[in-house]
Amino acid sequence: MTYKGPKIDPHTKTRREIELPLPPGAGTAAQWRELLDALGFQAIAQVKKSRRSGRIDWNGWQVETAIDDVEGLGSYAELEVAAPAEKVAAARDCIQSLAQQLQLQQSERRSYLELLLAR
Repeated sequence: MTYKGPKIDPHTKTRREIELPLPPGAGTAAQWRELLDALGFQAIAQVKKSRRSGRIDWNGWQVETAIDDVEGLGSYAELEVAAPAEKVAAARDCIQSLAQQLQLQQSERRSYLELLLAR
């Protein structure tokens, strides 16, 4: 389960994330659904994707990579670095440098859900 906070810069999807593991089993899913329902969350759409993950060492950073094939949207590349608050600017520079090297020229800041709802 991942909380993704508000984006903190106008060019990337830089933001605070909190990831908590979900133990396997149908009971866990039911408990989380009950919790989210109690907090007022409701399902509005379903995002279906397949992901190919990797890792690249770049400029002293370990960059997590992903190619997502999103049903109804197409394919997207994702580059991500986990960094403490005091190193966010350096991490962002690393990502932008790698994106340029890989010739990834268009940055998409909207989530897959936002893109699907905008169609």
